[in-house]
Amino acid sequence: MKNVMNSLIVMCVFTVLFCSCNKETSKSEAKGNVKFSISSATNLKSAVVSDSSRNNDTTAINYFAMITLIDQTGNVIYNSKLISLYTFGGQYLSENVTLPTGTYKLTQFIILKGSVAIYATPVAGSERAQLVQTPLPLNVVVTENNTTQVAPQVLAIDNSSPESFGYTNFSFSVVNTLVFKMIVYGPDSLQHDTIPISANLQVSLYSRITQNFRSLPLYYVINPSVTNIEVNNSAYYFLAIYKKGYSPWEQNFSYSEIESFISTPLIVHLNKQSDTISLRPLKIRK
Repeated sequence: MKNVMNSLIVMCVFTVLFCSCNKETSKSEAKGNVKFSISSATNLKSAVVSDSSRNNDTTAINYFAMITLIDQTGNVIYNSKLISLYTFGGQYLSENVTLPTGTYKLTQFIILKGSVAIYATPVAGSERAQLVQTPLPLNVVVTENNTTQVAPQVLAIDNSSPESFGYTNFSFSVVNTLVFKMIVYGPDSLQHDTIPISANLQVSLYSRITQNFRSLPLYYVINPSVTNIEVNNSAYYFLAIYKKGYSPWEQNFSYSEIESFISTPLIVHLNKQSDTISLRPLKIRK
């Protein structure tokens, strides 16, 4: 009887330990998303319009947010991480940043136009901190299976020094990019002649880590003229062009092939089609 009781006690202890471990494991695996935006994007939107119309400049420019995040113990989770910005409903939003649940501090927030820092959120105690309601650092709370939106207030950098924002500098790791030319043609309303048309371009970059194309592509608007497209350097590119009422066009290119369109534009012809076809990256040509 005594042996039976001892066995039951041991089993109970192991059961409690096993459940406790499972609970901790489940807790540690819980994740959520953070999406960054700009509390007042008027100036940024004006800058985008100005860039696209000034001097007939048709370069499609990417905007990024550079962030630094630390956890509650002071460990750096992201140091000057670049995340893409896109427009949705007139607001500038970032791609989702997935993190384990918990509380973090945002200690750096800088907006980049291509490779140039144009806006930043000042740090508390800095000269320009008084110009925003809530300077950095900002608390970022990540909850399980939810998306937390963080909207820091930004100020134009212009000729201000990094020190006036509370930063040592506005520098970051240089992102190597390539600018190539592209023009899209399609049939006119009578379908007698082909003319330059506007269209939407999707560019997926190749990841050497996953040996596949990245799930988050870059998006551009092609004007009805030769348009300059700036992309990150990549071993391979998947290009997809789509326009309502036209058959989608998609093609893989190597870096050297895209490089050949720096001076001479890549010419794409679209055909009329009413059906919608989903786009997906092609297999890489070996």
